[in-house]
Amino acid sequence: MNRSIKYYSGFHNPTLSYRLSAGAFQKVAMNRVGPGRTEGEWLWQATFEAPIEAVVQFFIQGQDGRDPSRRYYESGWAHTYVCDGGVFDYLPTKVAPSEKAYNTSQLPSYFSQTLQRDITYRTYLPRGYRQNSARRYPVLYMLDGQNVFENSGFGTWHAKESLDRLIRRGQIAEIIVVAIDSGSTRHQDYVPPEDGGQADKFAKFLATEFKPHIDNTLRTKPDRDNTGLLGSSLGGVMSLYAGWNYFHKFGRVGSMSGSWWLQNFRESLRSQRKRPLKVYLDSGDSGYASDCVQHTSLVRSILENVGFELGFDLHHGIGRRHEHNEMAWSKRLPFALKFLFPAAS
Repeated sequence: MNRSIKYYSGFHNPTLSYRLSAGAFQKVAMNRVGPGRTEGEWLWQATFEAPIEAVVQFFIQGQDGRDPSRRYYESGWAHTYVCDGGVFDYLPTKVAPSEKAYNTSQLPSYFSQTLQRDITYRTYLPRGYRQNSARRYPVLYMLDGQNVFENSGFGTWHAKESLDRLIRRGQIAEIIVVAIDSGSTRHQDYVPPEDGGQADKFAKFLATEFKPHIDNTLRTKPDRDNTGLLGSSLGGVMSLYAGWNYFHKFGRVGSMSGSWWLQNFRESLRSQRKRPLKVYLDSGDSGYASDCVQHTSLVRSILENVGFELGFDLHHGIGRRHEHNEMAWSKRLPFALKFLFPAAS
């Protein structure tokens, strides 16, 4: 398959260095094919052959420097644009940065008829969202939203920084993230009814009230294949529970350090049909109860037995010397994002 890399830059006579995920980099001279977007910038292009399914790692170097300054970009697209320190699968204008579209002193909220209370949430909009009014975006819903972007007292996932970096390097798709806060009802909201909680009500709220609200408010891709749910600890159990029961709404789910000592929902999966989901599982291996590493491995085995395939629609990772906390989840978040929302998809 013929691949092209188009590069907007003030570099003089740049060279593209690329490889297919491993091995030595090959060099290709870039040709000047047109003017840039501003004075002092040009459009450069290089073409090469690569298999249709291959992810290409690359960087660009000239007498003026190296882009990126360290490591490399990635692309699984046939045509890739590079400019402003990022990669795109479309021709961008001068790109506005991502944003946290909320004020922490007055968070947006949604009143749930199912739960009979207000739910506050926080929204991340990817780069260019305000400019590209015709574009629609996949959505990832994240639980325990108060820890996703900010530190609520337990640490933070630093999700904006990870999202910006992974999108810029071409490692994940441009996605919207909606982080849903939890509170005093967290235990009953996130624990499945099989284990004594009311996660069925919270899952219903997510699928039938909150998701339609977000789809009507933002430019989302509302289909199940472009909608994900991710949580940690009890939120990790809740994510799989909601995805399993509302798979026609959520096609991608992630459970990080899931509280899989809860047995009844977990064990009920053994006798159920496989769901059309893409599932990310992980845990640490240290701290109290070794972060449920054995229980998470059991969930993996159960999912494999009902038909999930490791490396295809199932991922299982273990964070070495990671404990059950936000610091560990922030370190593993990039792995979850790259599996659930890879750029090439």
